[in-house]
Amino acid sequence: MTIEFMDNFSAYGIGGEARMLNGVYAQIGIGTAIAADPSGVAGLTLLSPALGDITFRRVLGGTRTRVGVANRLWCTQLPQTNHSKLIVWADVGNNTVCELRLLTTGALQFRHGPSLASSITTTGPVILANAWQHIEALVDFNTVTGAVEVRVEGVTVLTGSALNTGSGAAQISDFIRPSGLETLRAYRKDLIIYNGLGSTNNSFLGSCIVASLDPTSDVALNWTPSTGANGFSILDNRPPNDAQYIQAGDPPPAAYEATLSNLPPDVTSVRALQTMVRAAKVDGGDGNLQNSLVSGASVSNGADRAITSAFTYWLDVFEVDPATSAPWTPAAVDAVQLRIDRTV
Repeated sequence: MTIEFMDNFSAYGIGGEARMLNGVYAQIGIGTAIAADPSGVAGLTLLSPALGDITFRRVLGGTRTRVGVANRLWCTQLPQTNHSKLIVWADVGNNTVCELRLLTTGALQFRHGPSLASSITTTGPVILANAWQHIEALVDFNTVTGAVEVRVEGVTVLTGSALNTGSGAAQISDFIRPSGLETLRAYRKDLIIYNGLGSTNNSFLGSCIVASLDPTSDVALNWTPSTGANGFSILDNRPPNDAQYIQAGDPPPAAYEATLSNLPPDVTSVRALQTMVRAAKVDGGDGNLQNSLVSGASVSNGADRAITSAFTYWLDVFEVDPATSAPWTPAAVDAVQLRIDRTV
């Protein structure tokens, strides 16, 4: 795996911040909000708290020695103090290892080393108020030979080598910190987190969007809808309606399969696909769920996992097309199908 996680925040719905804690994030700040895009285009974004607090905290699959974070950022204004942290890399104890700060001038500063006493700062302002900008930061962790590079809109604005960046990161978060009567708020979208464990997507991704693909028809219903005669019109709800679902009894039926909506027409390449299925089991019974993607006659399976009795989001990342063992093409994505299988 290299891409660990992607989010465009559209799954939760305005007012649905609590759903972010249903298996996706470890923590969200008091006042973190799902909000409309401030630029006026369609879509939802993640809005930082009005008071200084963490916006989100995502736990990685383990301690990683190479971690990149990409997202788009919109700041309502530049901060009045130098304490706003756009990206925080932390260890398993949630102790900060490195951080990327936004300064009052619009410059970016990377802090690292014991007590974060060492820093590298861009030569001038690189972040503007009231504009979407793509920020991507990649850190190699090592106490002697650590390195960092930060790019804004694909242009390198900060680099450092032979740094003490610690031994690794296991969590990603931020801390937007307005002061006094300051009205600084930060919007985020197109969040992607990746590592260096694989041979694909282990370095700079470039300016990417995270697009949502919804079920559009039932290929193989097999499961029983709680209402109506089809499954796709239940599964395409964003935000979800937990009173409507498809269910698989015991013994488990054959897998459910659905077609998905197409990519936006201007997409020319695809880094990865991620399934995001919200599911629960009956309390006290065994229940395993496996989510897969079907490309032609080939299938790529996600984890076969025991699920909980509370509705939870289950995520799997698929970086290559199983039909070709190569990166996905837009045409292959437009033809892909989603499979949901109760295995126990």
